[in-house]
Order: sequence, then structure tokens, then C-alpha cells
Amino acid sequence: MSHAARKMEALASWAVLLSRSALTAGTRGMSSTSASSKTAMIKQLREKSGAPITDVKKFLDASGWDADKAYDELRKKGLAAIAKKANRQASEGLVGLARSADASAAAVVEINSETDFVARNDMFQRLVGQAAQAALGLKPKSGGAQYELDVDESLAPGLGRIASVVVLEPKSKDDCAKLSSSSAVKDLGEGVAMHAAGLRPIYLDRQSVPAEALEKERGILMQQAAASGKPEAMVAKMTEGRLVKYYEENCLLEQKYLMDDSVRVKAMVDRVGKAEGLGLTLPAFLRVQCGEGIEVQKADFATEVESLVKGSS
Repeated sequence: MSHAARKMEALASWAVLLSRSALTAGTRGMSSTSASSKTAMIKQLREKSGAPITDVKKFLDASGWDADKAYDELRKKGLAAIAKKANRQASEGLVGLARSADASAAAVVEINSETDFVARNDMFQRLVGQAAQAALGLKPKSGGAQYELDVDESLAPGLGRIASVVVLEPKSKDDCAKLSSSSAVKDLGEGVAMHAAGLRPIYLDRQSVPAEALEKERGILMQQAAASGKPEAMVAKMTEGRLVKYYEENCLLEQKYLMDDSVRVKAMVDRVGKAEGLGLTLPAFLRVQCGEGIEVQKADFATEVESLVKGSS
């Protein structure tokens, strides 16, 4: 074979290799475009139908990724325009509070909704108010106790996002009449209820802190103190000192009183009781904030769609 012929054969081989390389690259590009197109179709059909994303993908697969056919099948199955209720979270709503005419009983209810728009609806507000009144009749009145309350009545009387109730009780049943007629006790109760709403105490007093929660906090504080490099005995003292601060921040009776921060809530209760000539106690309180404790999850739509598309490839 001549030199020219061998050169032509080599060039032809390179051309074949280049063609194969280009074909492979083109196929990869088509696959990527196809995946991107699937993602877009899932997104569009999900928004159009309101159906769960898994059903959207299932019907797109079955229809050969024909969006119109998939939408028609979703409608036939009754899935179109059905919201994904399983993952919806009702973290909005209202707290309703009711109290008996003689202040000897109180009730707090929380009814949640998906949006704050619902909470502004008159019918919803009436529902919450009626539920609170109904709850008031479920529990027998406590003998001799007086319930004072606070609610951020931003929408209507007795309705809001945060409500708190405190119970004031005489040590002696002989003082019940004196308690109910005392304006100073009433003012104290309203002030402490407002305090509880604003300062968010978790427990009534240090005796109310669960042993498990206390040990967990003590362990954290001990580790923090140990990091200072101080001797073990000093670390123990530092830990106990910080526990006192923990009580003062989280226990209602040990918090500084909102209306007079020179005195703690327990001391203020004692002071008013002494001034009124009765043994006064605060044995319980309740604070409710609408939506508190409900974790609102934000779905990552792009990640969700991508994982589904990868699963189908």
C-alpha cells in the first residue's frame, strides 16, 4: 500500500472515531435535555392540576410524557385540582378564651387553620369563641380559686394569637369572699397574666421542672463550665449558679415581674396577699400561643422533582 493510501485510511479511521464521539456526546446532551424537560413538565402539570407530585409523574409516565393526556387521566381519576392535603400544616388560626362571670373558672381553646386569612373570617371567629364557651362548661369550678387572664384581642374580644390564664387562690377557704372582692388581687392577676403572655415561662416554679429536663440542662451547663479549665469543685459551683439563672428565666414565680422588675412574681404575690390580709398563692398558670409547637416544613420542590426524574431514568 502506498504512503498516500495509508494516510487516507488513517484519516478515515479518525473520522469514524470522531463520528462515534460526536454521537455519544449528542446522546448525552439529549438525555440531559430530556431530564430537564421532564422536570419542567412535572412542575407545570402539578401547578395546573394541583395533584400530588407522585401522581403527576405516574400519569406522565403512563401517557408517554404527553402532558395533555396525563391531565385528562388525572381528571378522570378525580385527582386534578385536589390539593396535597397530607403535607399541609395548619399553623395559623386563633386562641379563644372564656371565663365565668364570677372568675371561678376559665377555658382556653386553640383552633388552627392553614392561613391567617381564615382567622380573620367572622364565621371562624365565632367558632373559636363558641368552642371556648363550650369548654368552659366541661370542667367543674375550682372551689375558692380566681382565674385572671390576658389575651391579645387583636381581632375580637376574647380572641387572639396568644392567651394566658393565671390562678390565684387563698390558702384558707375562709378568705374566698375577701379574694373575690379584692381589686388589688384582680389587678395582680391581670398583670401576671400579661407577664406570662409576654415573658413565656415554661414552668410554674423549680419544683415543676421535670427531672429529665433538669438533668439535660445541668449536663449542658456542666460542659460549658468545664470548658473554662477550672477545678472540678469550681465547675460544680458554676453549674449550680447557672441553674439558678435557668430557673429565673423559665419559671414563672422566679421571674422578675414585668410590671415591677425590682421584685419577682412570687414576692409580688406574697406582697399583695399580705396587704389584703389573706394568704395568697398562685398554684397554676396556662399560656397558649397559636401555632406554637407546630413545625412548618418548607418543601424543596426542585429537589423533590429531581429525585423523581432520576428514579424514572
